[in-house]
Amino acid sequence: VVVMRCIKIIIKNQAGDVVALVGPSGVGKSTLLNLITKLSDPKSGNIFLDDMPMSLMTFQDIQHKISYVTQ
Repeated sequence: VVVMRCIKIIIKNQAGDVVALVGPSGVGKSTLLNLITKLSDPKSGNIFLDDMPMSLMTFQDIQHKISYVTQ
């Protein structure tokens, strides 16, 4: 099952800013969160954080850059 395809999201924020992912059930919020926190790896394509491919980052690198709260 393909969950996300051909998606380009750019979030430009400053340290300390709050970004919210909101939307109806089933649109991919949890999938996106799992990908940007490296809890899941993409089957294809790339995810970049600060212009660096996340595939080159460790889970610990990402923990220093991203915080999140679930519902």
